[in-house]
Amino acid sequence: DPEEQMARSTKGARAQNTSPARSSALNTSAAWSMAGLVGAAAACGGLAVFQWMELLLANLGQESFCSIDEVFNCIAVWEAPMAKQWQALTGVPVAGWGLLWALLAVLSSLWAVSDRLQRADGPASAAAVQIVASSGVATSAALAAYSLSLGQVCLTCWTTYALVGVYGVLTWRLSGTTFPSRPKGSALRSAVGVLMAAGIVGYLALLGPGRSTPVPGATEEVTLPEPEPAAEAVSSSAPAEGLLGRYLASLAPPARRMLGQALAAYRAAPEPALPDLSPRPFRGADSAPVRIVDFSDMKCPHCATLAESLHRLATQLPERSFRLESRLFPLNGACNPALPAPGRKGPHVRCVAAKALICTQGSPKHESLRRQMFHEQSSLTVPRVHELVAELIGTQAARGLASCLDDEKTALQLREDIDYAARFDIRGTPMVVVNGRRVLTYPPLLMALILAGGDPNHPAFATLPSS
Repeated sequence: DPEEQMARSTKGARAQNTSPARSSALNTSAAWSMAGLVGAAAACGGLAVFQWMELLLANLGQESFCSIDEVFNCIAVWEAPMAKQWQALTGVPVAGWGLLWALLAVLSSLWAVSDRLQRADGPASAAAVQIVASSGVATSAALAAYSLSLGQVCLTCWTTYALVGVYGVLTWRLSGTTFPSRPKGSALRSAVGVLMAAGIVGYLALLGPGRSTPVPGATEEVTLPEPEPAAEAVSSSAPAEGLLGRYLASLAPPARRMLGQALAAYRAAPEPALPDLSPRPFRGADSAPVRIVDFSDMKCPHCATLAESLHRLATQLPERSFRLESRLFPLNGACNPALPAPGRKGPHVRCVAAKALICTQGSPKHESLRRQMFHEQSSLTVPRVHELVAELIGTQAARGLASCLDDEKTALQLREDIDYAARFDIRGTPMVVVNGRRVLTYPPLLMALILAGGDPNHPAFATLPSS
């Protein structure tokens, strides 16, 4: 029937006219989603590089921009036991593994984009994207849960988790339409083979810089080289040039580079006008050519690490070679006007610990109390501070501690430390000042400056890399 044939032709033409429109809309949506995959993966890579650089700066004692307070503290997360163990085991920090994931995500996404531009089904490339997305989402969820269990939040880490989540959502949207919902075995095998090969190459490329990155919180090597260090003891009148040279030669190349950078920063550091301060306990000789003042918070992990390095340093060098004085900068606005006031009232362990050290500074056990507080810092509480004073200083000191903590004189001494630290634009702890100039808290630098008699332009430093 001619009329029936015409109706069928008209219906087919309408279908042909509407089909390209629907296909174009679908292709546009898929194109935006796949562009989002590449963008999210690239953003993760850039953020991983940034976090790696922040980790290096933190190991030099510089402040991390995302270490805001006790809760929002990137350094505390980077120094968590799992992060340190994983870096020690694999040779690459967690940020490096984040960078490796991002590289695999970019590779998989571009592979999938290339297949679609060539109008190929590309089940292997789709499977690669799905594998990378699944592994990233699972790992991010585990790391986020671990961070919450620590009571610490790393803002850059959580931004990474969010970007990985975006990558996962976009992959899920593409599955079943642009991507097969369930790739076949051959596609999975191809995808796994490509990802494994790329992952191995990427890991080997990152292993070099990874091994050059110190494990967060690890005590830096400040051991004098053999032989006969005692025969070349440091004196205030004649620095031991031979011992300094041997010490510099004993450092690994990454440590020598870091030392050269830290020394250059020290030479360029300003020397603010400093007020006379009330006395504090110190180790060494008052007339020593190198005068070191460190500012610490008793719950700061880097402060505990630095304190242990300084203790090791003090046991190796003669008393007359340097003077070491420890002062306080508690990271809590309840007793530190340089910081925002806390939301809750009542005693805060950072403030109580700092004031307890001021109250017991005349005791010969003062340094033992300080080291024990650092040793227990992860579990330190206000009651435990009182217990430690009783155990290490004595019951009489413990009985008078409560009144001393509330004494205006104690608050004034703490404020003196805080105001002194403010002259150096302190933004976090630890902070170290050597002969009136701020230095990076890098223990090999402190050792080298002591061996050089405080001279940052000592001829032996010419052997260090300039950058």
